[in-house]
Amino acid sequence: MKHKILLFAMMALALACAGCGQDAGGNGSQTGTGGDPAYGNNGQDTGNNGSQSGTGENPSNADELFEISDLNGAVYEFTENGCTVSPTKEGGEGEAIQAAPGYEDTFVSVVYDPGCTFWIAHVDIQTATATYEMAAAEDVKKQTSLIICGEYDENDVLHASRVFLYRTEGM
Repeated sequence: MKHKILLFAMMALALACAGCGQDAGGNGSQTGTGGDPAYGNNGQDTGNNGSQSGTGENPSNADELFEISDLNGAVYEFTENGCTVSPTKEGGEGEAIQAAPGYEDTFVSVVYDPGCTFWIAHVDIQTATATYEMAAAEDVKKQTSLIICGEYDENDVLHASRVFLYRTEGM
């Protein structure tokens, strides 16, 4: 419980921070906002172990990442073609609140659309700078913090086109 409160307090701090920057990349990471061919981006290969940088769809900072999202929260359980998410709620003074495991009361069904892309979003908690690493659906685990982009259908099911596994760094 204490760990969850700390995690979401850090998420709120990341939202409050304004930061922008790019990393030199390396080890398969993607910096800035480049290189998602599924979204028509022409990320440029910089030649450093598969990292990409450019001006595509992935935001360069945490504020922008949360702005483009349609849902953020923690994975509660898995379904045949997606997962169920316990959404992060906004508390007083703009803080992010996530229910402790076993105390969730609201859930959103998420379906991964064909062509859905998965990214690990590494967010520096001090600068709010975001860098990205390609991921897969198999990387999503229970209690993973997700930021999801997609569209809701008439049954309030979110059809995800992009899923970000949110990780904070720099503590």
